[in-house]
Amino acid sequence: MWSNLKQKISDELSARVARIVNDLDAKNNTPEIENIFINNATTRLDNIEEACRNDFGNISSEFTSIKTSIEALRNEMIQRYAIAQRLQFDFDQLSVANHSSSSESSSSRLSDSSLEENRNRFKRVFNLNREQDSLIICLKL
Repeated sequence: MWSNLKQKISDELSARVARIVNDLDAKNNTPEIENIFINNATTRLDNIEEACRNDFGNISSEFTSIKTSIEALRNEMIQRYAIAQRLQFDFDQLSVANHSSSSESSSSRLSDSSLEENRNRFKRVFNLNREQDSLIICLKL
């Protein structure tokens, strides 16, 4: 009986010692486990940061492209507005000339010269617009 009791106590003590040794080994590995965890977390964060930077670069590139397109459209609008203003000015001058020539012309000679003058003005405006359109087309190419 004493030998059974001795054996039982010895087995229980051995089991407890083994658990304590295993616990101590686990606690001694804690810094190594922490380092592995920190390295893994750092690697994941670095990958996420790189992906975000790449996405930001792509977004920035898209915005630059859109900005360039908007500036080109704005410049084209300014050019077309300037052409429209010139046309309006020339048309107004033609209208004034027509009005004054029709009210003042009593002879057909004056009427013919006014008509010829208006034709010449129209040709100038038409040719000017054609040249500007050609220039705009060349600039686009």
